Amino acid sequence: MRNETRAEIQAELAIIAETLSLLSDLLREIGNGAPSPHQMAAVGAYLGNFYNGIENILKRFLRDADIKQPEGPNWHVELLALFAGDDADGLPALLAPPLLAALQPYRAFRHLFFHGYAVVLNWERLRQNANNASEVFAHLRSRIETAMCEQ
Repeated sequence: MRNETRAEIQAELAIIAETLSLLSDLLREIGNGAPSPHQMAAVGAYLGNFYNGIENILKRFLRDADIKQPEGPNWHVELLALFAGDDADGLPALLAPPLLAALQPYRAFRHLFFHGYAVVLNWERLRQNANNASEVFAHLRSRIETAMCEQ
């Protein structure tokens, strides 16, 4: 892996970590009460940013391996699938089945959030995704950092 790619991935990981720290602060602020519409929109934005950062990292792995990014209406699904296999085409198998399954709600939410309206968000679903994001990220980060050391 090129040093430039490593640095870009490390920068993405740091930004995702900062985003999740801000999300955690916001969840503490909301507590067990009902969030305001502004707080819900902020939680949605943080979750959307979290997932976009993950896709950015995967796209950097593709670029480094000189593999074309998937295109078409299902490219987000296909991107994840490229990293769910056994080191095909020089790509690390970052997404074991449990991790791939854990990312699906974030992928689906990303589409809803960026192509819909924040005022129609479901707080219970949003809260569940927000509460799980740090754990999903920790698992993915570990796999990414291991893959970078091996390449």
